[in-house]
Amino acid sequence: EAIFDTADIGIVLLKNSLIVRANRKMEELFAMARGSMPGQSTRIWYADNEEYETVLQEANERIAGGETYRREQRFARQDGSSFIGLLYGRAIDASELALGAVWMVEDITDRKAAEDEIRHAQHLAEEAAHHAGIAAGVVAGQGVIHLVDHHDRRPEGVDDAQCLPGSLLRH
Repeated sequence: EAIFDTADIGIVLLKNSLIVRANRKMEELFAMARGSMPGQSTRIWYADNEEYETVLQEANERIAGGETYRREQRFARQDGSSFIGLLYGRAIDASELALGAVWMVEDITDRKAAEDEIRHAQHLAEEAAHHAGIAAGVVAGQGVIHLVDHHDRRPEGVDDAQCLPGSLLRH
């Protein structure tokens, strides 16, 4: 009980897509008042019916097979805002689905934004290296990194088999 109530991740017990019980973190994630989730359909988590139906079908197939369902997606809060969450859930007993399923939602919005920033910075660095005529870089065998300039010149003793094709180096 204490773990459920103090977890830093949203946790719900569902039966037939209806929320039976939700911890406080789940209510906070979806901007809902304390105690207002039980009895609600999980449809309230989605901006549109199409996404809800897709997740419902995928999830039901997985949990009926005894698997854990996992998906990253954008969720809709009741205040009109949204967040990117990692949803995962599993049936309490796959042979008796009427017992329900435990679902968890983790807000990964900040992590996804940081990943996007890293990808953007990598792209800018690659573009700068290309335009400056310096190394674009290729990975060779045994964990060694050999650098190749934009003219596809390899270090002495490094053959084609050790490097990615030159066309992959040029942007």
